Amino acid sequence: MANLIGSYGDPAWNAIPLGTLGLLAPRQARGMGFFDHFEASHVVGSSAGANLVAGWNVVFSSGNGTIVDAALADGAVTLTPHTDDNDEGYMRRFAAFTPIAGRMISFGTQLKVSDADKVTYWFGLTASATTPSQTPQNSRVGFYANGAVSILAVNDKAGTNESNDTTADLADDTMVELSFVIDELKSITYYVNGVEKVKTTTVADIPNVVMAPTLCISNAGGTPTLTPDYCWCYAWAK
Repeated sequence: MANLIGSYGDPAWNAIPLGTLGLLAPRQARGMGFFDHFEASHVVGSSAGANLVAGWNVVFSSGNGTIVDAALADGAVTLTPHTDDNDEGYMRRFAAFTPIAGRMISFGTQLKVSDADKVTYWFGLTASATTPSQTPQNSRVGFYANGAVSILAVNDKAGTNESNDTTADLADDTMVELSFVIDELKSITYYVNGVEKVKTTTVADIPNVVMAPTLCISNAGGTPTLTPDYCWCYAWAK
């Protein structure tokens, strides 16, 4: 499913595992966001372009990349960049989220990559749609690695970058859930499989600009694929 969430109790809202992140409270009754399980009916093309996966812009640095239904029971897609080194492919959601005072934002995705130590990736929110897997990049929050299995938690505000090792690793063809919560402009907490790994309170490194959910990989000595099972992002008043 890929639907907007209107209130606590909606099926898509309930699908977001905020309870495991300690975020549910009675006052969190309304907000806006999406939960996308990448059902096969939402995949309408196999190369780059807007809405080839419903609600997402799909871009490849070389025109020979592909995105197809992954044929998993609950829905998933597989994105494959072109085979040259540093060729990139990404999905960018048609949605906008801005951290501000009084607002909570939660992002999460469950996914796998085929070759964990031969890929550069970015999974999270980005202000720019240009080469989202490259670093440094102004204004973003999410997870990053460059040809290594270590999962790094990275946030950047206008070029001021903070990177922390989550101490968790990607493994080939193994699903992992990566998520984070932006608490106003005060802190960002990063989770791997629902377990808190990193919390940053360096306000100077928390971006306060419009960002969009982005899932991106590029080749780093191999020919990896990216298979997102689901992705969500949700914002609500604190």
